[in-house]
Amino acid sequence: MHKDNSKKVQFKQLMQQQRVQEIAKKEKRQMILEKRKAREKKRRERNVAWRKLTKKGQPVMKERIKYMLAELENMRK
Repeated sequence: MHKDNSKKVQFKQLMQQQRVQEIAKKEKRQMILEKRKAREKKRRERNVAWRKLTKKGQPVMKERIKYMLAELENMRK
């Protein structure tokens, strides 16, 4: 009888540990997904500035300078 009780306790502890591990994995996946989305958003913003061209096909420096200035300001903060 005592062995059955200890096995039940061990099983409950293992199940609880497994739940904690699953929660930690979900949180980690969520964090990675959020970082990936932020990186993609930043890349899209940069690409918008870098794609703009004049009528003659030259890059619009105004947009690039604005982007670089914003990056420098973010670094200062």
